[in-house]
Amino acid sequence: MKMKVSGKFGTGQCDGWKNIAKTSLIVSMINVEYVPWLLNVFDISALEKTADTLLEYVLKEIKYITEELHVVLVAWCTDASGESRKMRRLLREHLGWIITVDCWSHQINLIVGD
Repeated sequence: MKMKVSGKFGTGQCDGWKNIAKTSLIVSMINVEYVPWLLNVFDISALEKTADTLLEYVLKEIKYITEELHVVLVAWCTDASGESRKMRRLLREHLGWIITVDCWSHQINLIVGD
């Protein structure tokens, strides 16, 4: 993977959900030149589900993406929840250069659900 993504521009994203065993998970990936690459899955069952918790994991992933994979990360995408929105704001405060967006699929799902 490293050889295929190194030196290229990419967008990171993460989402959280519960698996069939009701374990709370955060999963992250990057998209480099229209190819998605799964990064890590974290079990956060024992942790508070807050923006600060999510930010901690996202910053670790960004460090991995930029320092280990040598991807030029330009943006981070999350779902449309309130905690994710707060995390994106906090992420911009930490990394003033990053573009943060919420997922259009999640937005449309919220609109259709209403």
